[in-house]
Amino acid sequence: MNDPLNNISSTVQYEITKLIYSGEKISAIKRYREFVNCDLKTAKEAIESITEKLKTDTPHAFKEQPKGCGGCLVVIVLLIAGGIAIAKIPDDLKNEWLRKLTALLQTTTDKVSEVSVTVNKPTVKPTVIKASVPIQLFENKTPYQPIAPDNIEEIDLTSLYRQKLANADYIEWKNTPGLPRGYQDFIEEHHIKYVRAKIAEHLFLPTGTKTLAIPVIPTATITIDGAIQHQEWRQAIRIPLEPKETGSILYLQADNDWLYLAADVPGDTTRSGFDQFRFYIHVDIDPAIVNERIHVNPYKPETLGGIRQTRVSWQGDPPKNKDENWKKYPISDWRIYRLAKGASTLEQHRQFEAKLNLKESGLTIGSPLPVFVEIETDPVVEGKSRKRMYLGGLGNQNRPVWMIMK
Repeated sequence: MNDPLNNISSTVQYEITKLIYSGEKISAIKRYREFVNCDLKTAKEAIESITEKLKTDTPHAFKEQPKGCGGCLVVIVLLIAGGIAIAKIPDDLKNEWLRKLTALLQTTTDKVSEVSVTVNKPTVKPTVIKASVPIQLFENKTPYQPIAPDNIEEIDLTSLYRQKLANADYIEWKNTPGLPRGYQDFIEEHHIKYVRAKIAEHLFLPTGTKTLAIPVIPTATITIDGAIQHQEWRQAIRIPLEPKETGSILYLQADNDWLYLAADVPGDTTRSGFDQFRFYIHVDIDPAIVNERIHVNPYKPETLGGIRQTRVSWQGDPPKNKDENWKKYPISDWRIYRLAKGASTLEQHRQFEAKLNLKESGLTIGSPLPVFVEIETDPVVEGKSRKRMYLGGLGNQNRPVWMIMK
């Protein structure tokens, strides 16, 4: 059989695979039938084929399916939902089927909500799907791949953000008090990652600008534990940060999948306080994007969700409550990375390490990239005001430093 996902839009492919990963086989079949306009048998075979391929490629991404009568339930619901000649079945057999279906709905370990069955006009109320693709998909066998929007030749980042702002699930997520939980898995965010990566890949170096070369060492191994080991970083480029009197050094190195970074900060000797290493990328590469960045804090190894600062503002009614204050300002999107990692240690002084996945962060080997760096330490308190203090930096938003991995 040919790939049943051929000639299906990326958005629908995404919906179908999410349903399969979540164990929603019936919903996946229904969605496939709606888009392809085929019969039930063809849709069922297509979803089974897709499922087998996904189980081979990414077995760890599947939720454990319930044991027992779950398979019987699927068969009965498929027969009823598909309209399989029920009218020709004797009444006593129909009644027996309905009695067994009712019992299964009450006893199965897989919660099926609001299912009503009528002999002449059966209805199944669909379950709202809000499952995210498991993080194992990104960290293990299958590397992250952004998803191209269907109208790639006509779309821009501002338009993609307008589409994301029309997604009710995204608005609900943004309205979560405090820092939203989980990572952004909205289809519009995958489209944004694809387009901004293409923009970054085709950047031109400004005339007269020099680049710093980041060495690409495919065979190197660097462990992100917050301790800068000479053996690990011996081939990295070392860049003194400004002002040089701080003695802070930035380390940069890459392989085919990751950009590795570290900062040695001899001036930071405090165990508590506000210590942070910030690395900014995609500086002003598009009218919609100010930058993307990671913050490495003084903690043990952790996932760095990342932030994208934009110039895109909410259009529509002003916010009615404090949870919607984000609508007053250009949007800053948190938790856009699943794979970025960071860590910090303090022995004699503070050290930071981090890594960015090239696919997820939209960086390409051989393409120039504008960046800047900040290392912040404990603030100075003067009266009632707190003054930010820095122990090194490189470039800034208005004058980024250009680098290239090669």
